[in-house]
Amino acid sequence: VLLKAQQRIGIDPADGRVKCWTHESEGGHSEGVWNRLGESWVVEMRGVAADGEDLRGTSVYTPEGPDQVRWESLNNWRGGRPMLDFDVTLSRATEKAPAEN
Repeated sequence: VLLKAQQRIGIDPADGRVKCWTHESEGGHSEGVWNRLGESWVVEMRGVAADGEDLRGTSVYTPEGPDQVRWESLNNWRGGRPMLDFDVTLSRATEKAPAEN
């Protein structure tokens, strides 16, 4: 099953902090608070999966040049069980991706 997600990042008018809100295609959702740490952004996330299990974890985004960012996903938990950490490099798309059906 391919899970799709959409994330919005902005300033929360209630407290002035940078936050994100993520909604998954299967119904799960989460919210995170972004904090700057040197050149990186650290995001503490909490949410709920579509099946009702609690989600939490930490993402660290570090620029690696003008068109790349390293994404480390750490200390992830689902329903009280630890999940695997991962580390990937994301690259900016240079041309528009084809539309999905």
